[in-house]
Amino acid sequence: MTTPTALALTELAARGADADFIKQTLQFALQRLMDMDVEALCEAANGERSEERVNSRNG
Repeated sequence: MTTPTALALTELAARGADADFIKQTLQFALQRLMDMDVEALCEAANGERSEERVNSRNG
């Protein structure tokens, strides 16, 4: 089953829309989702320091 959003992206790509823009937008969104997931798991933002925390975030 394909969602309306997936159909819209497919249509944009088929119409010759700026493929680099679509690629960069997806890369940014996916990278941000991964960063948010890591922040939630580590309970820390990238570069954040705390003596109370027992886990660490490597990059």
